[in-house]
Amino acid sequence: MLKIFQFLQENINILELLSEEKVCIIGVTEEETKAILEAFAEEISIEKSNYWQ
Repeated sequence: MLKIFQFLQENINILELLSEEKVCIIGVTEEETKAILEAFAEEISIEKSNYWQ
């Protein structure tokens, strides 16, 4: 799972396609995909909130 996160951090365009359901990750369930997308959404949210502090 860590390698998936690392790959998506390096290839943010794939993350966008994943969120648009235009691609999927082989061997990852729909629930796991949702969890991955939520984790990235939280990370982006935290980065933006820290920016203004």
